[in-house]
Amino acid sequence: DVWCVSLEAPYNVIKWPDLPIPASSVKLLYHNGEIFQVCGISRLEGKQGSTHLSTIYRIQIDNMSKGWTVFSETPPECRYYVGAHVVSDHMIIAGGRPKDSSPSKCVFVMSRKQQTWRRLPDMMTAVAKPSVLVTSNRKLIAIGGFNELNDLNIVQQVNMPSLPS
Repeated sequence: DVWCVSLEAPYNVIKWPDLPIPASSVKLLYHNGEIFQVCGISRLEGKQGSTHLSTIYRIQIDNMSKGWTVFSETPPECRYYVGAHVVSDHMIIAGGRPKDSSPSKCVFVMSRKQQTWRRLPDMMTAVAKPSVLVTSNRKLIAIGGFNELNDLNIVQQVNMPSLPS
């Protein structure tokens, strides 16, 4: 289930359209009236194990009756457990895990106009589930996450080139 709570009195709780597939450990991004659900894991009811979600879904806040639609797939190098951020008209993902593999150093950017992923310089350390943001002077900051064995206390910076239009 997806619920929204108004931050102004009377603090209404609004039921939104359900996600296309049950999911946890997702990243939510907001940009220009759209919300993006990036990656995650799905444990389907009554089934053993979990499925790693590489699909990015979006919903338009002003047209919720349309529901969640497929926006894109993540690149194979970082399928799930990614860090994600939106800057300008670009979605950026970092780290994560390829399918059935160790954490990744990869950083990718997608122009929402072109909807194709472009690889950027890698992070120094491979990490899954980092918290990611991009500063106004194009520095990607990735904090924490985990490797194969431990949670990490690292902070990484990637100086990004100009973003594609």
